[in-house]
Amino acid sequence: MTCNNRDNIMSEILELVVEDGFDGVGEAVKLLVNLEMEVERDNYVGVAHYERSSHRRSYRNGHKSKRVKTRLGELE
Repeated sequence: MTCNNRDNIMSEILELVVEDGFDGVGEAVKLLVNLEMEVERDNYVGVAHYERSSHRRSYRNGHKSKRVKTRLGELE
């Protein structure tokens, strides 16, 4: 994921909270948690998505959907 794409996600999060108020917080939290997991994964692997390097520490295997119950409701 490029930095530009991360900036777009942060803008989308702010937009959700500003436009929808408390109703948009659940979706904003979902986007923020997904972004954090992608950043953590990139840091662990040592390269960005689709990036090639001899310093690669590991590989990615995709992801699967999961539902989490929170105070904001059920998030996917």
